[in-house]
Amino acid sequence: MNGDATVRRAEDVDSAALTYAEVKAIASGNPLVIEKAQVDAEVMRLTRLKKQHAESLYQMRSRIRSLTGNVEICERDIANVREDLRTRTSTRGDNFSMTVLKETFTDRVKAGRALVFMAAALKPFQATKTIGSVGGFPITLSKFDERANLIIHGKCEHKANVSDSPAGTIASVEHALEGMADRLRERETDLQQYRKQGEDLAKQLDHPFEHEEKLTAATKRQQEIVESLDINKNQAAASVQASDEQEPIAEEQSIQPQKRVAKSGVTVG
Repeated sequence: MNGDATVRRAEDVDSAALTYAEVKAIASGNPLVIEKAQVDAEVMRLTRLKKQHAESLYQMRSRIRSLTGNVEICERDIANVREDLRTRTSTRGDNFSMTVLKETFTDRVKAGRALVFMAAALKPFQATKTIGSVGGFPITLSKFDERANLIIHGKCEHKANVSDSPAGTIASVEHALEGMADRLRERETDLQQYRKQGEDLAKQLDHPFEHEEKLTAATKRQQEIVESLDINKNQAAASVQASDEQEPIAEEQSIQPQKRVAKSGVTVG
C-alpha cells in the first residue's frame, strides 16, 4: 500500500504443511528434517531477496532511460534559451518599446492599456495570431479561462500575465524578458542533476546480487537433504502401501455377499 514493490506479495501460510515422509521422519527423531526446515526458509528468503534485486535493477534501467530523455530535453532547452538571450533587446528604462496592432508604444501604461482591451475582447479558449512585438520577439494573446496570457515567441515560449492593470501587465511582460537568464540557469542546474543521477544509477547496475553464493550453497544443501531423506521415494512407497492395504478389504467385501447367497440355497452363477 505504501508503493514498495518488494512487499507486494505474501506466502500462503497453508502451503507449509508437512508431507507424510517428513512427519514420519520427525517421529523417528531424524535431525535432517529440522535442518531441512531451516534450509528451506533460508532458500526462500534468499530467493525473495534476489527477486527484489532484479526488480530494483529493472526500475533503475527504466529511470536511466527517463533521465536520458530529460537530459536531451534540457540540452535542447538550454540551446534555445541561449539563442533567445542573443536575440533579446533591452526594454529597461527609456529603452522600452512595444508594438501592438502595428502601433508602437514607448509609454508603458499606454501599451498595457492596449493589451488589456484586446485581452478583454478574447473569449475563453481563444488565441490570437501575432499582434505585435516586444524585446525583439513576436507576441500573441491567449485565454484558457477567465485570465488572459501574453506569449513571447522565441526559440522557447515565455509567458506573461495580462491583468486589469495596464502597468502590472507590462511589468509581467518585462519580467518574462528578464527571466530568460534565470530560466537558463535553472535548466543548466537541472542538466547537471540529471547527468549525475544517471551516472550514479549506472554504477549501481554493475553490482551483482550480493548473496548469490549463499543462495547457491543453500540450494545445493537443500537438494542433498531431499535426497538423503528420500522424500519423493518414501511418498511413492507410502502410496503403494496404502493401496495394497485397501485391496484385500475390497476383495473381502465382494466375497462375503456370495457366501450369504450360497447358504440360502440359491445357485450362484
